[in-house]
Amino acid sequence: MAENKLVSVIIPIYNMENFLVKCLDSVRCQSYQNLEIILVDDGSTDKSALLCDCFAEIDSRIHVIHKENGGLGSARNAGLEKASGEYIYFLDSDDYIEQVLIERAVEALERTESDWCGFWAVREDQKGRVLYRISSEEQEWEVSDPQERFAFLLERFLNYHIGWEAWIHVFRRDNIVEAGLRFADERVVYAEDLLFSFGYLLRARKGVGLQDILYHYVERENSLIEKNKDRNVLPKIHRLAEEMYLQICNSQNSYIKERFHLLYLSLMEWHARPYIEKRGVKWVRSQMEEMRWKEFFPTEYFSSQFAKDIKEYGARCGVISILIFMGGREEEKVRRLLDNILQQSIQRLEVVIIWEKEVRLENEDCRVRNIVIENIDKADIFYSGFKAAHGEYVYFPDMGEEIPDAAFLQYVSDSMKYNLCDVGILCRDVEYTEVYETGTVMERKKVRTLLERMELTADRVLFRKDLLWKSGLKDIEGIGKYMKNLILSGKVIFLKEDKKDEI
Repeated sequence: MAENKLVSVIIPIYNMENFLVKCLDSVRCQSYQNLEIILVDDGSTDKSALLCDCFAEIDSRIHVIHKENGGLGSARNAGLEKASGEYIYFLDSDDYIEQVLIERAVEALERTESDWCGFWAVREDQKGRVLYRISSEEQEWEVSDPQERFAFLLERFLNYHIGWEAWIHVFRRDNIVEAGLRFADERVVYAEDLLFSFGYLLRARKGVGLQDILYHYVERENSLIEKNKDRNVLPKIHRLAEEMYLQICNSQNSYIKERFHLLYLSLMEWHARPYIEKRGVKWVRSQMEEMRWKEFFPTEYFSSQFAKDIKEYGARCGVISILIFMGGREEEKVRRLLDNILQQSIQRLEVVIIWEKEVRLENEDCRVRNIVIENIDKADIFYSGFKAAHGEYVYFPDMGEEIPDAAFLQYVSDSMKYNLCDVGILCRDVEYTEVYETGTVMERKKVRTLLERMELTADRVLFRKDLLWKSGLKDIEGIGKYMKNLILSGKVIFLKEDKKDEI
């Protein structure tokens, strides 16, 4: 590996005297030696400034900037102005890194000719006990055209398959300079790391991920994350989304701009999850309504583009297709059911209503589509519904019943997604959540025993659409008749019903 590539390591510092020595030792002892280490003392009032100067005296690679306090973003920007390396790496002064981080990252960047390199990290307490891992995927990504870039941002970046944080990536300096990227003031824009990384990925063409734990994030009691745990940050996330939208406009990427609503909903739903758990769906919905989230989506866009986007990206970003087979049912029942469905906390859903001969009920919500067929044959209805549905999951509501609660679809689809399951069941009579691999005889027996004691109905079950389609199911009545066999054909999660968030 060529050691001639200079790497600038930028470390913003504010009152970190108790952590700084361990941090700087981990940088100075890197196996890759061609480093420019830029310490930005952001107006510290403890001994941090003195420590910076002492380290600069014993290591010629260290350069110190002393400035008035302006916040994390301001300090990082000051370091960027000074940096001259081909690669840029941001390290927080209360954390530390593995000895091979820079070596492994530069080797991967050079080998793959990538624009950024990500890796794994661990979050640990001040005693070194690991709390959890922050993972990155070990692979290469091509994001050279608008469609690939949008899919990557939606599926990988905003769903946190690669980290948002600046310190979990090594960047090319030329890309930062060319784009004019700088960090926002974290006192104005929440998650300034995410905004910077998002702006970088809007322009980068290729990335590489390493499945090595190279970074140690030390969680302090008085850290910014700890302070924000009990605060309502949803308005700040909305403000962040506004800045992301401006970056898209500045990048002149019309393809992503026209589909920003999918990115926005993914971002908001990710950050709303802890509030749904703590404060309930009604509270979260009221917050989102106050933020006027539809301002990003012009009315004319809804009618012309929304269905096309769901068709293209629905199965990739976890859209839930809700199928309603009308037949001769009363319109008023459908109206009440629709009102109930559209109150769900998850926004990534589409409702497909199958009518015989004519549409008897219109709805202005862009997520609702009406399909008309001439033949009322059950197989034709079922096939038409599946052909029109483009989500990753499919749900069959009971016309005469309300959906269990407003968080139901979010709760079950999230549980399926993060446990890699094909079927999700909300149960009244299980004591705890459990996942079963139904590929073994023993597991199938356990699941069959559970199912036999349940009065299970389709409106409490969410299926992966591809699994249901491959099962050979031919009509809507077959779901109820063969539901237990369908569940046994995939990995299933039984979810304990939680009463606390009911509407």
